[in-house]
Amino acid sequence: MTPERKQRLDALEWWVWGVRDTWSTKFDELVAFYEANGRLPPLATPGLGKWVCVQRQRRTTMSAERKARLEALGWWVWDTLDAAWSTNFDEIVAFYEANGRIPTRSTSGALGAWVNKQRTRRATMTQERKARLDALEWWVWDTLVDAWATKFDELVAYHAEHGRIPHASTPGLGPWVSQQRTVRATMDARA
Repeated sequence: MTPERKQRLDALEWWVWGVRDTWSTKFDELVAFYEANGRLPPLATPGLGKWVCVQRQRRTTMSAERKARLEALGWWVWDTLDAAWSTNFDEIVAFYEANGRIPTRSTSGALGAWVNKQRTRRATMTQERKARLDALEWWVWDTLVDAWATKFDELVAYHAEHGRIPHASTPGLGPWVSQQRTVRATMDARA
């Protein structure tokens, strides 16, 4: 083949020299899967799930062109764990905006469990993640502080509705009020 003919074929962005360009075919399948499902394929998806996994493993060795094509997809992620953390973070923000409280394991299942996990990993989590959580004005690391604040809000609401402080026999809130009166002397020492 003459160099001119080769050059003309090379100038076509869709031209491939092999019989099949398997990578581009899989890339197109990936885009189609995402458009149909709104998510990346799980590893168990025949052929495609493993291909996605292999691309992530080859991130540092793949051609710049392939890497750029993947990164041009607004939904492509290299680090699935980081992406999952960000997704859960966004979900707790949405939950709080919808419910006015932080999700708990007992009321919110997996999302509440994720919140608990973040609290237990505070000492070992990245500074970026810690800063993102700290930036939420309603985030609390200590659940006892959160529980106290919840009861305090209930007390204020009770007083607004009834015009009085609840009696010790008032279910839920009464015992908490009594406890606050009992620990009054030690409250200043804890501050």
